[in-house]
Amino acid sequence: MKIRFFTATLLLFLGMAMGQNTLVEVRSDKGEGVEYAHIQTKALSGGSAVFYTTDQKGIARFNCTEALELTISFIGFLSVKDTIYRGGVYSFILKTDPIGLSEVVVTAQYAPESEKNSIFKVKVLGQKQIENRAAVNLSQLLENQLNMRIANDNAIGSSGITMQGLGGENVKILIDGVPMIGRLDGTLDLNQVNLANIDRVEIIEGPLSVAYGSSAQGGVINLITKRPQSQRLFASADGYYESVGVYNFNGSTRFSNKKNGYKLSASRNFFQGYDPVDNSLRNKQWNQKEQVFGELGYTHYGKRWEWSVNSLPLWEQIKDKGEVDAQNKAQDVYFDTRRWMNTAGMKGRMGEKRYLEVLAGYTYYDRIKNTYIKDMETLDQVLSANPSAHDTSEFTSWMSRATMSEQINTSWAYQVGYDLNYETAEGERIVNNYQSIADYAVFASAKWSVGKWQLQPALRVAYNSKYDAPLVPALNVKFNLTDALMIRGGYARGFRAPSLKELYLDFVDVNHNVQGNDDLMAEDGHNLTLNASWTKGKQQKMLKLEAGAFYNYINNKIQLVYIGPNPIDFANANLGTFESLGGKVSGSLAYHPHIEWQVGTALTGIRSSEQTESEFYFTPELNSTINYFAYNKSLTVALFYKLNGASPQFVGSDTGTEIRYLPVFHMMDLTVSKRLLQGSLFLSVGGRNLMNVTNIGFENSNGGVHSAGGMSPVSWGRTFFVSLKYQLDKSLK
Repeated sequence: MKIRFFTATLLLFLGMAMGQNTLVEVRSDKGEGVEYAHIQTKALSGGSAVFYTTDQKGIARFNCTEALELTISFIGFLSVKDTIYRGGVYSFILKTDPIGLSEVVVTAQYAPESEKNSIFKVKVLGQKQIENRAAVNLSQLLENQLNMRIANDNAIGSSGITMQGLGGENVKILIDGVPMIGRLDGTLDLNQVNLANIDRVEIIEGPLSVAYGSSAQGGVINLITKRPQSQRLFASADGYYESVGVYNFNGSTRFSNKKNGYKLSASRNFFQGYDPVDNSLRNKQWNQKEQVFGELGYTHYGKRWEWSVNSLPLWEQIKDKGEVDAQNKAQDVYFDTRRWMNTAGMKGRMGEKRYLEVLAGYTYYDRIKNTYIKDMETLDQVLSANPSAHDTSEFTSWMSRATMSEQINTSWAYQVGYDLNYETAEGERIVNNYQSIADYAVFASAKWSVGKWQLQPALRVAYNSKYDAPLVPALNVKFNLTDALMIRGGYARGFRAPSLKELYLDFVDVNHNVQGNDDLMAEDGHNLTLNASWTKGKQQKMLKLEAGAFYNYINNKIQLVYIGPNPIDFANANLGTFESLGGKVSGSLAYHPHIEWQVGTALTGIRSSEQTESEFYFTPELNSTINYFAYNKSLTVALFYKLNGASPQFVGSDTGTEIRYLPVFHMMDLTVSKRLLQGSLFLSVGGRNLMNVTNIGFENSNGGVHSAGGMSPVSWGRTFFVSLKYQLDKSLK
């Protein structure tokens, strides 16, 4: 107490010595500094409002020459209003809002912004959603979301996503703003995104090609890693077991002093493999998989600037074991994947109105295939003598991105930036053993706020080393009809150059034969979106209703087409035009402190110029989540349900493009969580896929079962899990 009194007194004298320099300290009701708190000042004598944000310690500094009306706000807290006078040191405490539903978002923003105030419709999945689902990877977190479909490839152990009817290369996945690389068969593996070190996931559906360039036509998913908290030590260790044979372990620590923050984590996930028909077989439908993740990061906090470096290594091994032959030998194929993401960045304020953020990244990715002949008597194994049974492909990505934003006044703001990307591919299955592609762009946008309206036009000018990149414009609009009702709309043009894999890689294994095509044309398209949200309630009750609609048009859509003669023989090709059309309606009710209930429905239709009929093929969805809290929220019971309607797919065949359907199926998960030892111990138990969905047979447009590739692996089946986490959270003051 004496130390705090002495510190406050010293700060007061320093403030007086600086004359008119004002220091405002913003802390939470837990005593922690609130970073990025919004401070609005307005002279009592009149004039325009001026805005500031607090630094990592919860402190803002500015000149004050007369009496000011001060308003401090931050998501999750109740706002504070007060009057301050010239010079001095002021301290404010923000009280927690028990039903605060907004989140801070950074994806495609001028500066860190609340989700409510963003001109884009941003969906945030934070720690509460991750814990309630006991989600280990990104696939488990997203599988219950509307307008999103997860597709599994059990042979290579991957999970891909479709958003708004678009998937594969059209959805950009970022970690702290850096694009992930390493797509297989056109999709990034969501199972390779470990959530142990992720703070929240920000999702923007629809194209963000102006801000993020190629591969962002379908949307952007940005994973934000956890940060060291000011002058705190955090450490955790946890284990996870699932009845299908999953054993996961994770340990992490984050700590910081006044100027430096550090974080370190390591995880090991192991799946022993599973076959729903006969699990005693060596050759299982779901292959054995082992993953090792890590993170090492450092952050330096200056008065106005923050510098950081971060490294995220991944190693994964998948074992495709063969059955024992007559000579008592088996052929086993090992797939080893390594990905190493490295980033460096700086961000902060240039003066009182400008915000600068610079990011640079380097990612190395390789995938090594080795085939072994194993003697089942001696258990010795040797590499196969067949050269075609082995393969190594390497990919690298260099990127740099910077944005500078300025809030000119309460009506006008702008942002300018650059986005540089350079990728290489190397390997025997790459044409000429080596290829590269570059994409360099500048972009700019302006935001005009007048009354209840916000308008933000934007433009991207790009150079691509292999394709003529068009001008990419966008226009977003936000209208606050009332304090409770917000409407957002937007138009954006999309552009996507084919990836190096689509152009030059021949992806061949026992289950795949996908040929690259260096004659591919670039995709370009247009998108329209419209979203509305209405919120009613305060303190104890909150009702939120949301509705949205979208339309996507893509020319020269790149898709796999059947080339024969074997059922697994496909190649990338342009298939004319592709359209997706749909919408969703959802509602949520929060009755503090016991009940949160969400229910929604969506409809997504797709249409291709290759199909013989002209109508859209629609897929309905329905989801619901119920969270029940008890014992001061130390006990949580969460039930998740989703109906996945019949999903159409355009498939190339020897007779042309065919329509096949994945029939309706239902998914339901249950999680029960309890905090023990004053929150230090977190126990979760539950069940996944309670409907016991495993393999589903495709149907053709006539209702019959599809003959080739007729089964889709949806899940392992019904499983049960238990997770135990111990964490230490201690002040270093």
